[in-house]
Amino acid sequence: MLFKNTNTTKEDLIGLGGQIGLDTQKFSDELDRGDYVTIIDDDTEFAEKAGVRSTPAFFLNGQKMEFESTLDFKDQVEAKIKENIPQVIYKPTTTTVTSEPENVEEQHLEERLSPKELEASKKTLEISFTPSGWNPQNTMGYPGQLVKWTNQTAQNIKLVQLYPKFPELNGGVEIAPGSSFEFRLYNYGLWRYIDEYTEKWAEISIKR
Repeated sequence: MLFKNTNTTKEDLIGLGGQIGLDTQKFSDELDRGDYVTIIDDDTEFAEKAGVRSTPAFFLNGQKMEFESTLDFKDQVEAKIKENIPQVIYKPTTTTVTSEPENVEEQHLEERLSPKELEASKKTLEISFTPSGWNPQNTMGYPGQLVKWTNQTAQNIKLVQLYPKFPELNGGVEIAPGSSFEFRLYNYGLWRYIDEYTEKWAEISIKR
């Protein structure tokens, strides 16, 4: 309905909401309070950082896809699956380690990043897991940046990557209550992971 009615006032929105069965008074009150403005702004900002200019947008192993047809899309996905078959063997582990790969390309960061981004890349990226999920859920990271995940719940969590961007994390990482896990980023693009037990997800857009 919004695609068919692109120029809408608040009253127009409330009218459309009534047509699809919304509680129009509650809808109106929530619009006035701006209950969801922060969520929408955060999503919009993250999409812009990830290079999304329209929807739907597709990412394959953290890289934004460009394709001309459904067949082209299918071929790209199948090719990437074949590339990664040796890496996706699941090996359960409860070992928590700090990994610092040697192939981080720090020498070129000064050329690619703004002064503000370069300063941010030198700080540890702090991510917490709370009863409501990862905080922040969407964030920006940089090659060579150290990420620290802290479990702030009373139960074990298991950080599992949804595609094998970092072979060191294959099999997942168990993080006990009150404990932390640190890992230094490398590679580029969008990287999504979950807590295996709750299936709550989060993602880091690693700037190229």
